Amino acid sequence: MNLSLIIFTLTLINFAFQLDFVILMPLGQSLMEMMKLSPTQYTAVVGVYTISSGCSSLLFSLFGGEYNKKKLLLIFILLLGGSSFLTGRASDFQTLFIIRLISGCFSGVINPLIFAIASDVIPDDEKGKSMGWILTGFSFASVLGIPFSIYIMDHFGFELTFFIIGLFFILTFIASLLFLPNRGIKAEKIKFKKLVSHFSQCLKNTSYVKGYLLLFFVSGAIFSIVSLISPYAIKNMGMSLQNLEQMYFFGGLLTVVTSRFIGSMCDHFGEKRILNAIIAMSVIPVMIFVFSEKSSPLYFVVIGSLMMSLMSGLMVPSMTISSRIPSVVDSSIYNGILNSVRCFGAGVFTFLSGSFVITDTDGALLNFYLVGVMYIILLFLSYLVGLMIPHPHEK
Repeated sequence: MNLSLIIFTLTLINFAFQLDFVILMPLGQSLMEMMKLSPTQYTAVVGVYTISSGCSSLLFSLFGGEYNKKKLLLIFILLLGGSSFLTGRASDFQTLFIIRLISGCFSGVINPLIFAIASDVIPDDEKGKSMGWILTGFSFASVLGIPFSIYIMDHFGFELTFFIIGLFFILTFIASLLFLPNRGIKAEKIKFKKLVSHFSQCLKNTSYVKGYLLLFFVSGAIFSIVSLISPYAIKNMGMSLQNLEQMYFFGGLLTVVTSRFIGSMCDHFGEKRILNAIIAMSVIPVMIFVFSEKSSPLYFVVIGSLMMSLMSGLMVPSMTISSRIPSVVDSSIYNGILNSVRCFGAGVFTFLSGSFVITDTDGALLNFYLVGVMYIILLFLSYLVGLMIPHPHEK
């Protein structure tokens, strides 16, 4: 068993999964023009992916332990790759909505499987460093995948963009088949009644509910803004797709650096203090952005990169706080529910942000400042929930 190849393969899968997850957001304006989508329809397409992902993740937390994880992963990689090919063939709202709903169901199983396999096969003394590498899949998707996808979309069209993503899933399938071991990947048989009872207890536990609410509000705040960056930047701020490429590239690079720095600060000063500090700091670039009009590319890249890095930075202390809450016995089901709630928050508030916004005759977004107001309200609720969660040493 070559541990380096296992970590590389899981990172590769996470990169492909994250790219499929976020790719429609930077392509938003192009998609709205091509399929004649309203802001509400566009955010519905983005939101349904995360909501269906949350539902399937919740089901996986109940039944996933009873099946061989490698076999499940291989099946769902192929299914998600196939849905990527189909996404590229969509030509109207209804077809795209249904395909992204199905894609979300597949991705909701892949995400927890990646970390479940990592937990099973990576030795305890290697887990921290290995998880760090696997989690860089999202950063690589931002730095490399999104700018490349925007370039392909701009020069060759929507269909080829998702065709390439589908091909990449085939590569990850081959790598998973070759490099992930069957041994050590546990399949546990648990009585259904006992499983449901345990699941119900984790849903009702008031301490756990605080963790769920924290992630629900934080992910909702982030996605309410992120989902509409592309159309607002192009139609209201006068940016081009090349400017979007630049912002996502530099924003992704900055996020790689700031995420690790924020993690270190959480260890030194406590995750609650750092969460509150980032909540306050992130409001500044977000409010500047939502009130911005015609701007220079440099202004957009700087504000957009700061906004991206600080919003992504919110997840570091939030996940750290939430991960400290459950007992060891409950951690598997708790984390499954937590991932689902995170997806639900992202989906619900993505859709809600689209319902606030309308377009004028030129396609510019109106009432976008209301999304900024919603962002502040959600972060204030996150702050209040954070106050109710005791530090482990305070229990």
